[in-house]
Amino acid sequence: SEPAGPDDIPTPSEPAGPRVLDPERPIVALTFDDGPGQGTTAILDLLEQYDARAPFFVIGLCLEQPVQTEKLQRAFYLGCAIGSHTYDHISFRELDAEQIRSQTERVNEQLMQYTGFPADLVRPPYGHITDEARKAAETPYIHWSIDTEDWLSRDAQAIVAMVQENVQDGDIILMHDIYPSTAEACETLIPWLIEQGY
Repeated sequence: SEPAGPDDIPTPSEPAGPRVLDPERPIVALTFDDGPGQGTTAILDLLEQYDARAPFFVIGLCLEQPVQTEKLQRAFYLGCAIGSHTYDHISFRELDAEQIRSQTERVNEQLMQYTGFPADLVRPPYGHITDEARKAAETPYIHWSIDTEDWLSRDAQAIVAMVQENVQDGDIILMHDIYPSTAEACETLIPWLIEQGY
């Protein structure tokens, strides 16, 4: 069957309203790479429960599966930023500028199909930014200041500890929504960060 286009996407019963951020309060960004995946739905449930938002940097290959495009659409309609993490998740160190553009353009075509909007942020795979990547840049590259190493530990308590011991105002926290352990860590982290005033 044909994938749903932007006109076919069901709208939520209560669309996400505009975000008003208080510049006097500290702010952090929980960012999620490599999905949509196994932990995405649980993370979206938590974001919705706590009226929070997060950027999701999606991989094009994941969006070839209808079950994952539904998660993408839900994140988009909850008001989460959707960024590109390239189509194939190949390090920019292995690609020239034209190949890098191709990687991001393929994801943008998918995002246009499923949300009606291209990505306005790109997270380079592995955080690798090269001279060729700078030549190819059409949107900002987003790095991180805290790597939770959730990809290494796959342990919710270790992920929570990494954030709680290191977080500061303005941090961009790297996580991956393909791991159930990351979703489990978010059960603690999201309310804890809110309690800390973020």
